[in-house]
Parts: sequence; C-alpha cells; structure tokens
Amino acid sequence: MLLGTGVATATTPGWTMNVTLIPGTVSPGAYAAYRITITNNGKSNISKLFLTDSITDHPYSVISSTGCNATGPLYCSLGALNSGASVTRTVVYKTPSTGTSFPISFDSNTSGSTFSDKGGTSHGDTLFTNVSTVLDGSGNFAGGYVVDPNNPFSTGGGDNQQTTLDPPVGGIGVTISEGGTSNPCGTTNVIGQFTAINVGDGAVYTAPFETIFTIPTTSLPNELQLSQVKLCHQYDNGTAVQLPRCAADAAPTNGVACFWPKFVGPTHPDREEHPGEVDADDFTWLVLDSWDFQNGGYRGGWG
Repeated sequence: MLLGTGVATATTPGWTMNVTLIPGTVSPGAYAAYRITITNNGKSNISKLFLTDSITDHPYSVISSTGCNATGPLYCSLGALNSGASVTRTVVYKTPSTGTSFPISFDSNTSGSTFSDKGGTSHGDTLFTNVSTVLDGSGNFAGGYVVDPNNPFSTGGGDNQQTTLDPPVGGIGVTISEGGTSNPCGTTNVIGQFTAINVGDGAVYTAPFETIFTIPTTSLPNELQLSQVKLCHQYDNGTAVQLPRCAADAAPTNGVACFWPKFVGPTHPDREEHPGEVDADDFTWLVLDSWDFQNGGYRGGWG
C-alpha cells in the first residue's frame, strides 16, 4: 500500500532526471520530500552538473547534501557525472498552510563535455521536471514527511473518530486516511472507521510504532465493556489478523503487534445502575492504543 507516491521523469538524449514525491499527499503546512536522481546514460561524461528549483518562499533542507547550499533557494553543484553513473539528493520543504497543491519545478543543467545522442559534446543542456504535491486538509486525512519523529500526525477527528500516529523514525513519509467499509475483524458490529496507515511505503520496523484510535462512546452501545472490544489489522497483502491484547498499556517487548483498549474522559459511574460494571456510557471516549511494525488498515469491532 503506497503513500500516494508520485514519480516524474524528464529525459533528453543520454540522461534522465527522476523525482519521487515522499509522500505524494500531505497535510497543509506539513513537510514534503522529493528524492531527485540524475542518471547519465550517454556515451560521454558530464563534467559539471547543477541542480536548482523554482521555490523562493518556503523553507527547505537537503539530505545527502554534499555540494548543496544549506538555505534556499536550492542550489547544488554536483561536480562530474560519468557515463553510466547516477547521483541522488533528497530535499525537504515545508508546504503552505493553505491551498490544495504545492508545485515545484526542478532544473538540472550541465556544462563542459557531456553526452549527445551521437556521443559528442554539449554546453548548457537542461532538464526540467515539474512535480506537484497534493495538499489534503480534510478531517479524515493526515500526513507528511517525518522530520522529527517526536511530532505525531493526527486527523481532525471528523466522523466520530480521531487517529494519531506516532512515527517510528525520521526520514520517511507517513499518511493516515480514514474511511471505507472494510471490516478486517469480520464482526457484525464495527467500531469507528476503517483507517489506512502508511509508514515508509511498506517497510517493516524493528521497533513498533504507536497508533491511537479515539472514538466517542456516544457511537457505541451503552453496555459495551472492554472485554468485548477487538482491534484487527489488515496487512497490505490482504491478510487480516485480530491483534492480541498487550501485556500492559505500553509498547510490546516481545516483537508481537498488540493493542490496549481503555475508556477515558469525564466519568459517570454506573449511570445505567449496573453496580460493578465498567461500561461505555460511564465514560466519554473509547481509546484503542495499538503498536505495530508495518503498514496496513485498522478497524475495531465487538462481539
């Protein structure tokens, strides 16, 4: 399950510039990354290679930044690129806080002895690649490029659910997308929405990442108890599993994905006059706290 990653490629006889968007859709104001790979497929070497962009008013940083300036606008002097060789740089921008898209044009140009389709020389050859990251500000979406893994991504809490993802590491793209009718638990009774979590385009992590699903108890049966609650994970290959309960409300130490349900919020003890029972209507929120190691979709259920 990809992150909506877009790829754009510019070609001219003998060389190409490929730009991958990480991810292809982000929340307005979030970071977006672009992995730029320039390949010399020609018969001759490129003696000097440069990379610039069309953005002047948005902060950026450069990863793998040898030859690139530290502050905008982007300017990379990449040196020689021999026949058959490639060079890659990843640049990260903070997107606008409003709007529906964030377009950028990347410009790679050369000087000195380079390719041509007949193996000759060329001066000032240029490749332009236009890309555009989608900005999705809806309440059921959250995403961006992880610069600081200590900053979680949260949806807006629309449609009776809020999902919060605490990313595992920096330098990856993540998205949360709520909605859909999938029911990985296969139960007659479902909780909240089906939520697709995409972390690093399918990477499997050695340390678990935490996802928190918060559902108002007004959308649940009054007498629902925690012992009845399930959370299921549908992996990218379509396989669905019911997650076991964690040993405690904390990340697992045994390498097995798990979840922990709890009721939170202002309490109304035994409002339904069932002494000793802890029911959904005694609290404001049902929280499903899960720890997993890879992508997939989630939805709760009971029964």
